[in-house]
Amino acid sequence: MDRQPRPNTRIPLTTRPSNAALPPIRILVVEENGHVLHALIRLLATEPAVQVVGSVASPDDAVIQAARLEPDLVLIDWSLPRPAAAQACWLMRVRPSPPKIVALLNDDEESYRMSAGAAGADAVIAKARLSEELPGLLKALFPARPGEK
Repeated sequence: MDRQPRPNTRIPLTTRPSNAALPPIRILVVEENGHVLHALIRLLATEPAVQVVGSVASPDDAVIQAARLEPDLVLIDWSLPRPAAAQACWLMRVRPSPPKIVALLNDDEESYRMSAGAAGADAVIAKARLSEELPGLLKALFPARPGEK
């Protein structure tokens, strides 16, 4: 006997329907150079699944705004004074619902990568390669977001 659900019987969904929109990835950008900041924001605007919720120029402001805005992701310029950037990274990581943190490097030097990793950054990326690597990085950090296949 073939068992068919009766009309009006609720069938639980085990996955989210493909047309259901997930909220965008909320991003806080930490960059002291205004030209670079505007370029980053323009680049992020090309990504359909992201929303820049704030931008700041200092590590101290990053910690304050991360607590206030509760972003999903913080992109932090690792060329900011290193102890301050590392401390900001650590302070954001110890929050109850910490954001993912990506350190943006001017120089793709191993010592910068190591210091960012030691401070708790989830990933590091050279600014020069950001436009090529950002889509893959977002997919890796947030695998179940809009536009994913």
